Amino acid sequence: LVPVMDVTSRFCGLQLIYSDPAIIREKKRDKDFWPAGAVTSNHFYLLGGIPRRILLIAEGFATAATLHQATGLPVAVAFFSGNLLPVAQQLSKAYRNARILICADDDYLPTKAGTPNHAGEIAARTAAAAVGGSLLLPIFAAERPTDRKGPTDFNDLHLLEGLHVVRIQVEAHLSALGWLQIQESRAEQETKGERGAK
Repeated sequence: LVPVMDVTSRFCGLQLIYSDPAIIREKKRDKDFWPAGAVTSNHFYLLGGIPRRILLIAEGFATAATLHQATGLPVAVAFFSGNLLPVAQQLSKAYRNARILICADDDYLPTKAGTPNHAGEIAARTAAAAVGGSLLLPIFAAERPTDRKGPTDFNDLHLLEGLHVVRIQVEAHLSALGWLQIQESRAEQETKGERGAK
């Protein structure tokens, strides 16, 4: 059960993630929102506390949990690609000092109509541009299958190659942007402040 919250920390519903294969087969999906018809646009779930200098945003809970575990940074769950833009805009206004990195799903397979998909990347790119943020896609060591769905997100990368690979990719991107130094500088200032208070 994943809480669905708004920017004022008001509880707005739940996302139910099913693990029982029988339920998934019966419902023909692995997730639902409760109550039925709950408004999810602009709503999210924030892992890891208040964003101070850097905030990551991901589509799904598993991906967000992986990113938080790998980096220790706050991560917002947007729940689906179409919600990345409104969530990024809401959080950008609420946490003005935080730089936003959208960690996108790489939906690399074409649609059934044969047209390119890339829905996750397109939505993430739009969201990042709207808030002056950045976009990061997972990079997989092995080639992905073209006849069926293969790995697409940072949780898949974690399961296939290890949590350290997720951390390396995110930290390398943040370092290239110069954001990692900002984060470290902020942490040093807070540590000095705590020492001074003693």
